[in-house]
Amino acid sequence: MVRKKGKLKTIDMFMKETQAEYLPSFTSTPNEIRLAVERNAISRGTLLVKVIMALDIEGILKIVERLPKRTDYDQEDLYQNASELGINPSALNVLDRSDPPTPYAYYFSTPNWLLENPDLILYYRNVAMISRKVMNGIGLKTDAYEDHLQSPTEGSAREISKYLNEVISGLVTTIDKVSPNMHIQMFLTNLGDALGGTARNDVGRSASALIVRYIALHMHIKGALKSIVYGIKEGTDTEEDENAQQNEGVYETGITQDLDLASLLENLERQRVKYKELHFHNGISLFLDRQIRWNSVSDRGEQISKKFGVDFHTTEDNSESMRWAAELKGGADPAGSDEHWKTATEALNRIIEASKDTGRNAPELSFIATIFVERVAKAAQKWIDEGKLQSAYNLTKIQENEDYRRSFLLDIERFLNY
Repeated sequence: MVRKKGKLKTIDMFMKETQAEYLPSFTSTPNEIRLAVERNAISRGTLLVKVIMALDIEGILKIVERLPKRTDYDQEDLYQNASELGINPSALNVLDRSDPPTPYAYYFSTPNWLLENPDLILYYRNVAMISRKVMNGIGLKTDAYEDHLQSPTEGSAREISKYLNEVISGLVTTIDKVSPNMHIQMFLTNLGDALGGTARNDVGRSASALIVRYIALHMHIKGALKSIVYGIKEGTDTEEDENAQQNEGVYETGITQDLDLASLLENLERQRVKYKELHFHNGISLFLDRQIRWNSVSDRGEQISKKFGVDFHTTEDNSESMRWAAELKGGADPAGSDEHWKTATEALNRIIEASKDTGRNAPELSFIATIFVERVAKAAQKWIDEGKLQSAYNLTKIQENEDYRRSFLLDIERFLNY
């Protein structure tokens, strides 16, 4: 037993208090976690509302509601031509049995409707519970039509309409019962899943942009920043798409000392900018979100090729070596911290292994996270103690604590060889 201030405490209680006093400096406090969650929720919600408004979901649903009221709308004609349109008559029977009977147009399309209102492609695709990425994968790309970049041809409208009708027929006949608003629920459920992917992507993009903002402004004051390369997405992405970069314009802005860099960055961030490169006057560059391939030859003459992804890394221009590399996790959900740490360490280990296998010097490694729950902070500190990790940084502390931010930026100077 341990006596303290007249009270008896167990050794276990004493050890817990002692351990708490030695938590790593980057460990998040409860208030910091709440603040990070609040910011994340506001940012995520703002993005989703903007996307919903840009898609004009309310307008699309009004178009769907008006379809059965059109003078050229004929349910009997749809029933008679069901096979040609890819509609299973059994599915139409399910709609007829609902109370009240459900208009066929709420579930099934015609090529003419898609030609007249390409926005309906977004509606029927989501009722079919299919993502844009899957449509691309089966050769029925809808991106350009949904993003208003071009209009569908008669042939593409016919093919898309028939395929979606076939899928929705299978859904309706399997469910075998529909409620008056089930078509809206199906539409919003699949759309919500896609928007969730957009929000998850934007968490990382926003965190990365915040770090770039601090680094760029700091190095600009030092007169070290030469240029910034960035991408601006064109159109409205509603889900994670491996081909998203095809809809992204890439630009480079040279930096002069009289430039109002803060205003420039604010304007870019309003456009959901994705920073790609920062170039400095000493020949060092900072690259973001890159896939790296290192090639080498073993002592026995065997070809070695190692590929890995990294969120941040610095290197000298025209060099394949790395001075510094870092993994970033922008999520603020405490329950996901362990998984974030796991995926980050897997990525960092791949860098270590690739360096060793190709005969390169391993770069200094860092881990940056919006929050550090205690168990993850201790795990990161263990990596630091073992020499695998150079440093760990708490993004919320960087935002909130000027001294902590200054220390982070001084480390960045060193990683950039300044």
